[in-house]
Amino acid sequence: MTVRLALLTLAVLLASPGSRAADIVFRYLPGRAALSTDVVASGIEEGPYLAARDLPARGPGGWGLQAPLAAEFEAPGSTLRSDVAETLSQPFGPRLTAEAWVVLTATTGRTVLVSNQISGEGTFTLGLDDARPFFEVRAAGQTLRLDASADVAPGAPVWVAATVGFDIGTQTLSLGLYVDGVAAGSQSQAMAIPSPFPISRPFFVGTEAAGTPESYTMTGRLSGQLLAATVRDYVADEAYLTSSVPFDGGPYLGLPDYHDYPLSEGLMPMDQRIRDNQSTVRHRFYVPYVNDEFVPQGTATHVSDEASLVYLSYYHLTRSGITGQRRSMVVEMDAETGHVRRTFRLMGELEFSHAGGIAYVDGAIYVSSSSTLERYPLPPYDPEASPYVDLAADPTGTISVYGRASFVSAFRDTLWVGDWRPSGTEAPYLYGYPLGADGRPSGGDPAIYALPRSVQGVDLFDVEGQTYVFFSRNRSQSRGEAEILRVRREALQRWSEPEIDSTITVPYGIEDLSFFPDGTLWTNSESGADYYQRSSSAWPVFYPFVYSLPSEAVLGVSFGTRRADEPAGGRVRLGAAPNPFRGRTTLTLDLARAGTVRLRVQDVLGREVATLFDGPAPAGSTDVVWDSTAHAAGVYVVVVETEEGRVARPITRAR
Repeated sequence: MTVRLALLTLAVLLASPGSRAADIVFRYLPGRAALSTDVVASGIEEGPYLAARDLPARGPGGWGLQAPLAAEFEAPGSTLRSDVAETLSQPFGPRLTAEAWVVLTATTGRTVLVSNQISGEGTFTLGLDDARPFFEVRAAGQTLRLDASADVAPGAPVWVAATVGFDIGTQTLSLGLYVDGVAAGSQSQAMAIPSPFPISRPFFVGTEAAGTPESYTMTGRLSGQLLAATVRDYVADEAYLTSSVPFDGGPYLGLPDYHDYPLSEGLMPMDQRIRDNQSTVRHRFYVPYVNDEFVPQGTATHVSDEASLVYLSYYHLTRSGITGQRRSMVVEMDAETGHVRRTFRLMGELEFSHAGGIAYVDGAIYVSSSSTLERYPLPPYDPEASPYVDLAADPTGTISVYGRASFVSAFRDTLWVGDWRPSGTEAPYLYGYPLGADGRPSGGDPAIYALPRSVQGVDLFDVEGQTYVFFSRNRSQSRGEAEILRVRREALQRWSEPEIDSTITVPYGIEDLSFFPDGTLWTNSESGADYYQRSSSAWPVFYPFVYSLPSEAVLGVSFGTRRADEPAGGRVRLGAAPNPFRGRTTLTLDLARAGTVRLRVQDVLGREVATLFDGPAPAGSTDVVWDSTAHAAGVYVVVVETEEGRVARPITRAR
């Protein structure tokens, strides 16, 4: 086929009746008719959805956060369909994404979430068999079915999404199934599908239809609360589908809702706005509470024997630019799932502050803002207690500091506090305030170092015997770029900016930084905040995530992630048994050749806990016993340094 003929064919296909640009072709938002497709419903009640756990924050007399709206379905009497019967014509084979956000009260038998099938004829059904999500697609006389590998829990909110896409070049049909932002299955099959491909309507929600397109009956196949349902006539962005849901109690279970527009306006859907990240990402979660007009700021981390946690600080900023209508917050998230574990309201001096930075030290969160460092002890975690906690400040751990205190991080025995200052203002500085043995400021004078301009956050990390300082900075809003700068610790000076060692480019909107013991670097982007997307000065960049970068992307080495039986460069092995342990553990060092060795233990802040060996060691295996009875339970990092390099391994002292 000639290029001219191909273009002519494309023009004819795009001009086919019912064809249109990629868009949301069906949306049902309970109680929000202006943003929804016209529907015909029976036996459905719409109103606020409020889980018992969210009452303190979203219930009457609570924190003032809004409860999402939902539709209550009860099978078999509740049915809903779109009030449109026109067939969609897709010029290059089937491409669509179906989604539902639900809380199921019954998970027995067949549940239909979203479908366009009548007596099995039609393109797709997204649903559950008992508690197992499935996606079924019919095309070219064949039926493909994809089942998730695990059940969903009754009574728990869940986001189920599925995609079907056709590659006209390879003649391959591909299906994808996603649960709560995690890929749950995929399938591809070679198939000849004629174009254009028709997708019949109406769309059914919670409903199974039987009969013919001209005459059918409907039966309810959903019992529970439906928060939203959509159908897109394209395959949604992968970053959108595979980013974890925070479950913050708000609309879409925490995914941003402020890019929902009337469908007639044809504005770009939220998933198509997401900016690509030029760097390798290890974790990616939606930032919680953006639908409640909170703006994320500080980032802190903590690894213990019970969980790996990420903390975010927030201040409240309405779309019209008003601050202080809600208290500032700190959110505790599970670093593996991205789910909100607890949410804290600040009740101290910084209760309505910008809360620009946070640091975790010995069971407490330090918040920096307005020339103040304020210590907030965290209560022990109790899964049976309310996840919403008013957090009182510790007056003995609160101090006034130099500068604005725009951000803070903890490394070894020091709190590092810095200023954000743009070009044309006075010079910014980084201040190192010493900590005492009790984790509180000791009262000593801070070390003072010059900072680069416009720094948003800081953290420090040891790499192969060298301490590096990492800064985050937003570089260009028009290009959508931010950067993470690395400098050697000894390059910091009082009167001149340090020389930059290396730079990593990430999406614009970066905030504070915090390292895990394994070298994973965590941060967040404030570009996902409602104000920066919907105010009169909206940003062109949209990256609504808490995310981490792997150690090899940030440090240039894979730090602390080797198996115990894998050598570093083929020359050093480090093992620990038992691990986890109580009291004593044996550390086994295996050297390919004799040499000088230093073996030490650090806590998760990088502070040295014990030096176990420092001197010449023979080739082969050497066992060293660490008696940890004088130390608290938690995660520690064993570090071995030789002439060949440095290896680190996390170990866990159990209670």
